[in-house]
Amino acid sequence: MRSIVLASLLCLLIILPFLLWGEAAETWVDRFLSSESSLWILGTAIFLLLAGDIVLPIPSSVVATASGAFLGIGLGTIVSAGGMTAGVIAGLLIGLGGKTIYHLGDTALFSDLKLVAHRGNAIDVALVPIGGHYTMDRFDAVSAVQLIDPQQVIPCHYNTFPPIEADAEAFKKDVQDAGFSQVTVLEPGGSHTVR
Repeated sequence: MRSIVLASLLCLLIILPFLLWGEAAETWVDRFLSSESSLWILGTAIFLLLAGDIVLPIPSSVVATASGAFLGIGLGTIVSAGGMTAGVIAGLLIGLGGKTIYHLGDTALFSDLKLVAHRGNAIDVALVPIGGHYTMDRFDAVSAVQLIDPQQVIPCHYNTFPPIEADAEAFKKDVQDAGFSQVTVLEPGGSHTVR
């Protein structure tokens, strides 16, 4: 809940000038973006947001929203007070050799994941982030597995540095005990054959 409130406040802070001053705010943004220093300022702001995500305990949804909002301003893609481009985080649905692989990328848990399982081919393998902080944690990942209903699961995005430490074996046990899927925990550099 706190993440939603923080992300909403951040969006409001970014959109508020456009709501209050309309064209005047747009004119200011255009003038700012045409100045020589604007790219340096925007680049520094984005860098600080992303660096803050690593150092500070800021929920990833806030950083994604803020980074997307700054990128949106930088690229002129804020379309209205009602909507804007907010982030570049995505998963990939890959069809290869008659198999369907879903790499959830830096996805957080959201209810529309269930649509993936009910459209097109069934998911043969899902690569699911479990590290938390930047993505879903291992507990949300169990819920995500239930929603997408893959045959096999491989946990990813965890244990590469302290903020994303996670217990992959506990995740495996939780998923398999619930009867959702088979889980394969790979060592770094390991491989897996899709059956």
